[in-house]
Amino acid sequence: AYARTLGRSLGAPVDFQGPMAKPHRMGVSAVAILLTPFETMFVAKGTMLAFGLVVIIAGSVWTVWKRLRAASAHLEGSGEVQDV
Repeated sequence: AYARTLGRSLGAPVDFQGPMAKPHRMGVSAVAILLTPFETMFVAKGTMLAFGLVVIIAGSVWTVWKRLRAASAHLEGSGEVQDV
């Protein structure tokens, strides 16, 4: 959300692209939580939540990168000078 807001404040269009928007983060969290009671049958305790967190972090970094890159491309292509 911060990357989207930053781009918007500089004149770029609102951008919701990326693999880990809020609904996706909540989905990964829900799946990790639902699998937690069964994890001791297959892996060590706490593994599902840790794996879910790693997926969320990696996806969030990718999402921020995509949004900032899109905002940068729009601003560089527009030819406008932005006051920061």
